[in-house]
Amino acid sequence: MTWEWLAPVATGVVGVVGIAASAWTAASGRRSQAELLRHQIDGDLRKAHRQDKQALYARVLNELVALNDAGHRQLFLSIRSIEDPAAKSALAEAAQKFGEQIGVAGHLWAEVSVVAGPEVAEKVREVIGIIAERAFPDLEDGGGDAIEQMMKAIKESPVGLLNDLIAAMRADLWPAG
Repeated sequence: MTWEWLAPVATGVVGVVGIAASAWTAASGRRSQAELLRHQIDGDLRKAHRQDKQALYARVLNELVALNDAGHRQLFLSIRSIEDPAAKSALAEAAQKFGEQIGVAGHLWAEVSVVAGPEVAEKVREVIGIIAERAFPDLEDGGGDAIEQMMKAIKESPVGLLNDLIAAMRADLWPAG
């Protein structure tokens, strides 16, 4: 009689163990899927953030080049205004435009400060500063000293600083390691 119950009980135990194993496997699969989805979302967010940074950096570099061009115009008109008083009105217009572009560059600097951090933001500030210094050399006396100031402004090119800025942007976008 005992032997009659052995087969059904063994079948029942194996069935319960099978159901428990199936439930554990399903739960494990759900956890793995959730973890995989989390990693995929994190990767997508990092990719989107990097693309946003690339777009911001491109805007910053374009604005800095435009600012540098406006600074060159400002410097050129400053030189002309020493000899040609009629150039002073063009100089005033150029100064106004340059001031507007400095404002735009300042807003982009603030955005870079938030998005990229202090290293890249400091380099942007340095480039803006050297461009602004070059655009408005001290020409008050109008004599030989003014020409020396002009020559100094022309020699102080922001190209090296721009190269440093680009290197910092690259390191921020694609860190080594």
